Amino acid sequence: MIILRVSLLLLGFVTLIDLPALPGPRRCSASDVPTRPKSGLDGSPNAQTSRNRALWSWDWKPAPEETSPPSVEICPLLYDKLWAYTVEVDDGPSSTRTVAQPLLARFHFTDAPPGLPGGTSLPFVGGAAVIVQRVGTSNHAYLSWEQLRELEHLGWGVLNHSYWHTGNHWDPAQRLAPADFRRELFWSQALLASLSPSARRDIHFVYPSGDYNYAPYLAEFGIHSASRVSGKCRSLTADATAFLDLDRNCLDEGVWSTVGDPMYGFPKDGPEKNSLVIDFTHNIESAQNSPNQRRWMQRLSTIATQFGKEGADTLWCAPTTSVIAYTLAARSAKAEVQTGRLVIDLPESSPCSRLTVKLTGLSKSSQLQAPQGGLLFRKGDEAWITTPALVRAKPSPSKPPLRLVYEGPIKNVTLTHSEAIAAVRLLQAGKAAPLRIDLVKPDGRSEPLLSSEQARVPEQWGCWLLFGTITDRPAVTAKEVRVAPDPALERMEIWALASE
Repeated sequence: MIILRVSLLLLGFVTLIDLPALPGPRRCSASDVPTRPKSGLDGSPNAQTSRNRALWSWDWKPAPEETSPPSVEICPLLYDKLWAYTVEVDDGPSSTRTVAQPLLARFHFTDAPPGLPGGTSLPFVGGAAVIVQRVGTSNHAYLSWEQLRELEHLGWGVLNHSYWHTGNHWDPAQRLAPADFRRELFWSQALLASLSPSARRDIHFVYPSGDYNYAPYLAEFGIHSASRVSGKCRSLTADATAFLDLDRNCLDEGVWSTVGDPMYGFPKDGPEKNSLVIDFTHNIESAQNSPNQRRWMQRLSTIATQFGKEGADTLWCAPTTSVIAYTLAARSAKAEVQTGRLVIDLPESSPCSRLTVKLTGLSKSSQLQAPQGGLLFRKGDEAWITTPALVRAKPSPSKPPLRLVYEGPIKNVTLTHSEAIAAVRLLQAGKAAPLRIDLVKPDGRSEPLLSSEQARVPEQWGCWLLFGTITDRPAVTAKEVRVAPDPALERMEIWALASE
């Protein structure tokens, strides 16, 4: 039997296990269930013993004259598109759901490879870059967790924009210490993993105030990419370390109105192949006749007409997280083809993503059907197969993992048993008196959670104050949490360490 192997990353010899295909969006009317080899790709009996790799296979019925396998390549972008586009809306305003999402959804691309007919129309989408302390408060100017669920259901992403939004790179007085960076990253990732719709830490980070000094700490918290205005990278073929400095266009009204050009920052000759274009704003104005929304309409219409469904259909529009996840998964995947069978394997640690694979050299009379949960397009001796997600989108808890042991009104809370307290969150809505939180240990001794400096908080409306132990000191084992009531405090949460 003739076997052709293509490797996008030299991983050395690894053994494989089966991973069932996951349900996903589908369009083709003809489909079959992918079968799995009963032994390794080379027939070795031990090739299913590893617990660290995922395997996906798809079969077709080759024509009698198809005696040699076709060539295979994993496409650089989903659907074999030529470039990627996204919009990042910073700080998590509720207008992301009510204005930005429906506006972008008016413009479309398809899931077909460029130049091929029959693709399903898909809307433009973006990412809500949230400041976690502002999510789920009584201040309706910011997104709620329910609105984030709605956005994810509509194809948007939830992006990490820090917990407190501290630090900048131009003022030495505001330069964060290593402990400050780690505190921001731990708590934003931990709360997103616990409360966000996907129950996952994000792999993409939006630098607060463009502070690229976060970069050395991102990998420690599972983050593979980050974006800012004046970033150095737009190419998805760059070294993965370059993804920590992705560029984006600032379309805030104060900047954009001064420039005036609706296509400001967009490449005049069109985006380069395998590049990522990120447009960013803090808000899209709701008034349809406002100069801001007219510029957005002209910009999006131009992009869609030239590169979307109504034009060359060369763009893939997706949240930044999805674009980076695909790029990293494609780099770590291996594709192997035999006559009548395609097999893809990749580490289970790879980001969850679908992959698009192109086969060349098929007989025109070979019989192909779309894989379950995937897509199939053909042209002559070529075929494009888009898989379902090849790695399970399992939850990615914080490290150390946390669990919510109390959520409710402000009061003294006696726990059912002693817990290692990681943090207390208080929902503030107004001007509060100096705060007091005491942790009562199992022996009855009391320890204050707050320093005198922490106890004094500025007046804020709709903000989850967070007072933690871990990242700064060991968790405190307590049987009771005592909180002084205050009219400006609406609710509280108690977070404890969970067993790993």
